[in-house]
Amino acid sequence: MPSKLMAECNRYKAQLKSLVRDGNVSKAEVNALVKEARSGEFSEVKAHYLVGFLAHYGDKFDPAAKKALAAFVKTDMKAYAKIAAETGVEGPGA
Repeated sequence: MPSKLMAECNRYKAQLKSLVRDGNVSKAEVNALVKEARSGEFSEVKAHYLVGFLAHYGDKFDPAAKKALAAFVKTDMKAYAKIAAETGVEGPGA
């Protein structure tokens, strides 16, 4: 039986992958991701997945959507999750 963390990781990965099924990630979809991240349920694991999602599927984003998510990842994300060094973003208090 998978752990609660693993189940959450799998759910988040599936959520992110569902955004690219139609071949395009919209600004509204990015706004929903950012809103969810700011809701208080954002973890370091989700932050890693979000950074990877942007890096791997960046060509599937509307330009405004890509700009909005990149801005969140670069500036605001560290306030919502303690980020490990390999993302290139320092965590809180760093």
